Amino acid sequence: MRIDTQYEVDEGYEELVSTPQTRVGVIGVSFKTANIETRERLSKVVTLEALERIQRESRRTSSSESECLILSTCNRIEIYFASENLLEARNTFTSLFHDQEQKTDYHTYEFADERAVEHIYKVASGLDSLIIGEAQILLQVKESLSIANEKRLSGPILGKLFSKAYAVGKEIRETFPKFTNGFKNSVSLSIVELIADHYRDSKKRPTILLVGSGKMIKLVIGSIDELSPARVILASRRNSPSSIQADKIIPISEIGKSISEDQVDVIITATTSSDFVITPAELQNPAREGRELLILDISVPRNVDPRIAQMNRNVKLINLDDLKEIVTSPELEAEKSREKREELAAIKRSIEARAEEFIFWLKETSDITPILVLLRKKADAIRLEEIQNAISRMRELSPDDKLVLQRMSERIIRRLLHEPTLNLRKVARNGESRKSREYAALLKNLFSLDE
Repeated sequence: MRIDTQYEVDEGYEELVSTPQTRVGVIGVSFKTANIETRERLSKVVTLEALERIQRESRRTSSSESECLILSTCNRIEIYFASENLLEARNTFTSLFHDQEQKTDYHTYEFADERAVEHIYKVASGLDSLIIGEAQILLQVKESLSIANEKRLSGPILGKLFSKAYAVGKEIRETFPKFTNGFKNSVSLSIVELIADHYRDSKKRPTILLVGSGKMIKLVIGSIDELSPARVILASRRNSPSSIQADKIIPISEIGKSISEDQVDVIITATTSSDFVITPAELQNPAREGRELLILDISVPRNVDPRIAQMNRNVKLINLDDLKEIVTSPELEAEKSREKREELAAIKRSIEARAEEFIFWLKETSDITPILVLLRKKADAIRLEEIQNAISRMRELSPDDKLVLQRMSERIIRRLLHEPTLNLRKVARNGESRKSREYAALLKNLFSLDE
């Protein structure tokens, strides 16, 4: 397995993750590190079913519980995990990305702790997307958590992380709309712009064939009006997909016939099929020879056999990896103006600050909170026992007097524990994990706090 230099692992990774404290990590590939062929192979291997299986095996043999979650899109496949033994969890989930038999290099990257948190925040904000500020990734982040919860793979740590990531992504888009274009950016919009550029000189109104009836095709349908197409034809496995309007609906088996008879100019494919939906056979009709055809395949795995472009000089085939040559990156976009440079710097500062907040919460949750809960519970039990004992001996007390005593005792406990609580949190906030664990252990021993 190779670690791409763009996603270099934190120094001291093994020392950092071998401590008995809950930490988070991520391993994955994206369009930045792996080509579409690699992502296709991984999409068939790194699946929700595989993650469920490996998690079941891990729970039987592992010394510590771990949470996990898969974020799988056209442009990335990532597994996030949280565990007290992050090194052990990392090795478990890495196995999904490593083909021992073929010794395949899947160009994975991995992050631990704060860098892992920053990464998912950047992903949710659209800074790590093929299209800057892509809005669809926000929904995918939300759905991945929902599925992981449903399958009982995730827990409170990843639940908090992904809920925060969704909130950060939404906030970044609302706060910096000029850089991220708010919620408007998407692969579907970029495709529409690409088609518009292709026909700008000829001013032709193209006939467009859409293949599929899922979310991506619905997004394309919502953006396609600005092209003023001559006709929109939909090829679907369902005879009449709901909520999709088209001039003509055909079964997928009639794609070849439609390309010729309907004089299709543009094909956009986005299905979940693991096999090619369009092969050279669909383009062999003599009636369409010499006619230009633009095909945009936005699926992973791909829907269109790549040999089509090699066999037909009048066919231009574009897949998701080809879009990388057309679109920009956050850094290139920032070079366009001083305002955008300042916005990108502000976005990164915002993400770093929020990642620090999460890591503090995680350290506090792991090291401090359990002990403080036990300490407060014991202190309150002693308080309650003593106040009831005292009140039982003072029968002349009115209900109001008893209430005054009750509240006084509560305030004493709060004031007594206030400074130790603040000091422990300060130690955790300063990143002194070893010290905060030592303090927590000392409190546990001094006060005989049994969980």
